[in-house]
Amino acid sequence: MRKKTLIRLACLLLMLSAMALPVYGDTGPKPSVNVTIEGLEGRACWATLLSARSSTGPHSSLWRESERGQWVKNQHILPRYTQLDPEYPAWAAFAEYEEERRDWFFLQEVWDASDGAFAWTYYPPDQFQIALWFPGENAVVLSQTCEQYAFDSYYHLDLSGAELEPGGAVRLPTAARSYDYTKELVSLAVRVVLTVGAELGVAWLFHLRSGGQMALILVVNLLTQGALNLGLNWYAYKNGTMFLFLPYLLMELGVVLAEGGAYLGLMPGGKGRGKQLAAYALAANGLSLALGWVLALFVPGIF
Repeated sequence: MRKKTLIRLACLLLMLSAMALPVYGDTGPKPSVNVTIEGLEGRACWATLLSARSSTGPHSSLWRESERGQWVKNQHILPRYTQLDPEYPAWAAFAEYEEERRDWFFLQEVWDASDGAFAWTYYPPDQFQIALWFPGENAVVLSQTCEQYAFDSYYHLDLSGAELEPGGAVRLPTAARSYDYTKELVSLAVRVVLTVGAELGVAWLFHLRSGGQMALILVVNLLTQGALNLGLNWYAYKNGTMFLFLPYLLMELGVVLAEGGAYLGLMPGGKGRGKQLAAYALAANGLSLALGWVLALFVPGIF
């Protein structure tokens, strides 16, 4: 009776975790590009990303490239700002630079980056140059070509030693990628510890308590949960967490099969206890799945 109850509990946890999946329209997380700037020295600064393409999502340049490779006016696109807007001087400076150079597209988005940071959080360009405009000198500073390398891409631009050219443009070395991989490793380790601890607790309820049994469960879980969480981290790194549940569920099912096979073949004292070991693998991983999804919902930074 207890085994059946635990199996039903595991199934219920799977169902609840699926029901907990949020539904989004266009309000879900989108890829972003986040830039920090060093060396502003108190100067006013405006920023944008110049794009290799003339549009991305709802953002468009006043120019486009014709089939013959020539730059022509985008007749259906209106200027984003007017002279009444505080962003207009920066917008006009970048638009003028775009028209003069005609090599990278200005998608009409600008940010005040005087505090040393800005972020493009809604459909940023895939390939771009970081562009800064300094109104005091009417000078533009450009990075080399950058790209989105993760769902949330981070760059650091160091202006140390850069000499602004009034009315001109200065090109800097490529901005340094500054993704916080240490945070990712810490969150991965926390998830593995929590899930392995939960599965060891379930093992105790299934009377899998001997030293050899606990040692096998620990080793198997470190391997399977480590691989699972590495896979989840990589998926979230490249695609974000909005649609994480489906790959999470599929990978967790693979873990159930792998752990169940290991327990059936290697568990000390496991002879004749195949159903119990299979039930344990299902219940333990059902609990870890629900635990992981609750963490993803209430502690989003854990992924």
